[in-house]
Amino acid sequence: MPDKRSTYPNSYEKYFPLDRSKSFISVHLNRQSIISDPKTGARKSPISQKFTDESRVQTVKDLFEYGLNNSRSNRCLGKRPSFNDPYSWLTYDEVDERIRAVGSALSEIVKLKHDCENVVGIYAPNSPEWVIMQHGCAAYSYTIVPLYPTLGDEALQHILSQKTGAE
Repeated sequence: MPDKRSTYPNSYEKYFPLDRSKSFISVHLNRQSIISDPKTGARKSPISQKFTDESRVQTVKDLFEYGLNNSRSNRCLGKRPSFNDPYSWLTYDEVDERIRAVGSALSEIVKLKHDCENVVGIYAPNSPEWVIMQHGCAAYSYTIVPLYPTLGDEALQHILSQKTGAE
């Protein structure tokens, strides 16, 4: 199977034609997001304008389900043990199964409370498992708080000591 990394510039230019007379980096940085709601300042990816069904995608859960409905048996999340190793992939169907398992386990163990914000801290490196946990939380109405070792002990203690309305 060909290495997908080699197609990057061509796939990017499919959506965002480049002006070769300008610096790629400055052009790219100016296109990372656009204002979607001038009143609140909310921003979104400019690539979202390329899709006509974007109005149906309002949440992270909607976004995953959109991908699932269009690409069930296609690659969704991949990882490799080291830089030189090939990727091993999970399909959208496999990821969906894991998202449902994580979300179901959370709702059984943590129990969703309706009188407060339900927060789950994720202390893990970026990985397919992290993304699955993120989507599992989103699918079952849990707010995630990403926690990383690079935050340092003081920042982690501060984040973990915050109250969300539940005692």
